[in-house]
Amino acid sequence: LSSAADKQKAAGTSSRIQVSLSEFLLGEIPDDSVDVIGACACFQYWRFPERVVGESLRLLKPNTGQMVISFSDRMFESKAVGAWKSNNCSERIQYVSRMLEQGATLDDGCKFVVEETIMEGATMAALTMPFTKALGKRMMGGDPFVAVVARKISI
Repeated sequence: LSSAADKQKAAGTSSRIQVSLSEFLLGEIPDDSVDVIGACACFQYWRFPERVVGESLRLLKPNTGQMVISFSDRMFESKAVGAWKSNNCSERIQYVSRMLEQGATLDDGCKFVVEETIMEGATMAALTMPFTKALGKRMMGGDPFVAVVARKISI
């Protein structure tokens, strides 16, 4: 990863690096080195979310590092964990928030604090409605956008 960042700096490009979950969980990224971790539409499939939360906590910079977990109402029923399938959207927000705040604490005294939860009724379907109608297409229902934003803090 450091060689990828060095190449980006030499080229004058962003230092944004995207890694797979397997690289993430193998501990190849240095402690306290990441500004933001985003997880979109995947939390409901993690069999061991506490492991991902713990690794995220290890990787994020203290007091400034944030984790953003976003999701909607849709899921693959056959792949989602039971705690996800049995809850409604508000309960899922509570589940994700609880997992972040109680799922891990580092030996150095750092933990996650949920700063914000977002549940927007505006959907991609609603945003594209004028175009859909102009094309003479029938409007399909959409999902709410939901996100939990947490910050790594020193306690």
